[in-house]
Amino acid sequence: MQKSILKMDRISRNRYHTVFRNNHGRRIYLCLNYRNNEVLITNCFYIDRPERNGTKAVPHRFKTSRCARENLLDVLADELDKRFFDIEFSETENDVSADEYIRFKSADKPKYKFLILINSGDSYKTRLKNRVHRSIYLEISRNGNNGIITDCHYYDRQYKRNNAYISPSGLTSITFDFSLDNIRRIVNNELNCDFTDVIITEDTFGFDNTLLPICGSI
Repeated sequence: MQKSILKMDRISRNRYHTVFRNNHGRRIYLCLNYRNNEVLITNCFYIDRPERNGTKAVPHRFKTSRCARENLLDVLADELDKRFFDIEFSETENDVSADEYIRFKSADKPKYKFLILINSGDSYKTRLKNRVHRSIYLEISRNGNNGIITDCHYYDRQYKRNNAYISPSGLTSITFDFSLDNIRRIVNNELNCDFTDVIITEDTFGFDNTLLPICGSI
């Protein structure tokens, strides 16, 4: 099995940062001070989740901001859900802001990921798997220039209480100006996805014969 090594890029003396993907596919920015075998984590947040009221999304389990160098691997594993074999601290200094660094790291390997919508008349539907591997059914109705989300629920768990479906808590845009870009934006920001483009098709892909997702993190 390949052993994963966390590479920390040097900002200035004793200051380092990095971007990595944890075991759930979430991308995390981490900034720390390292001196005399002591680590102080000064910044830690998801870069694939939108800010809320100007506040970045910090991993819920992250609690330990200060630790010894030899305990940092355990903090990453226990609180940020990523097990590394070792950590390398770069000696090459590159003093850039966090925003510039994140843009640079995100542009390393551009990939296309298509949101596939099956179209029938004024109805558009899909089954997708989001970045934390939850399976979601989504149906959108078009009325002129208006779009309405008529159904959106998780279907990978059975909810026995009143046979109720559970909708993603982040979904707030029920009605919107209909456009492919707006659909992609809502799905990415509110359903925790990372699609780059939208494809409309009348091919059903055997949609009604299976519950498997047809796009997303599959």
